Amino acid sequence: VVQREEARTRLTAMGPGALPQLRKAIDGKNPSVTSVVRRCIQDIEKSSTLAAAAIRLLALRRPAGAVQALLNYLPSADAATPPCPNADRRAARPRSW
Repeated sequence: VVQREEARTRLTAMGPGALPQLRKAIDGKNPSVTSVVRRCIQDIEKSSTLAAAAIRLLALRRPAGAVQALLNYLPSADAATPPCPNADRRAARPRSW
């Protein structure tokens, strides 16, 4: 059980980049492995959703230092992070900073 939890922690820490392989492993024959894989996927997706929500909140509230925070975050961001809804429409709007 301890090894499974350690594996789950390591897999979840890999982030969205691990999702394709985890999704392939979900159809495995071992129910305990499938259970761990499902939990990893859920944890990673939840984390990605929270990251996207935080980015949207920064864009909405525009606190001091938000741009630098986003630039610092960017190297660790992954293509699997959901985009901001209506991003194209918002980008087309002129901003008064």
